Amino acid sequence: MSKKTKDKLEKKEKQEKRTRIRAVARVLAPEDVAPGDYVCVLSETYEWLPFFCASEYGRVQVQRATVIPNTTDPPTIVEAVCVPFVFVREAKGKRRVIDLRRVRLARVSERFGARVFDGMRTAPGA
Repeated sequence: MSKKTKDKLEKKEKQEKRTRIRAVARVLAPEDVAPGDYVCVLSETYEWLPFFCASEYGRVQVQRATVIPNTTDPPTIVEAVCVPFVFVREAKGKRRVIDLRRVRLARVSERFGARVFDGMRTAPGA
């Protein structure tokens, strides 16, 4: 096999290897969220006062539970950030504000986010 052919094969193998690399979602600290990021909600935190929180029981303590959402929403794109608030847009155009004190976000790869975002926007019947 000639050196030129070997070089071509090695180059092709490197390209194939790069395309096989799986993207991994990264948990974001509030200060790391930036406009243009594709993000998904990883978990939500709920807080409440116990129903028996009368003063006779002493100190009242807020109860907290962190849960994984029952449904997986598709990625949204960050339009603006003012920590702890994030203004996001969904694929269908709906906009909402996320409170980072209540949710934990993950940044998904731009390739994955754009593909899902475009697919949800053009999905028939969705």
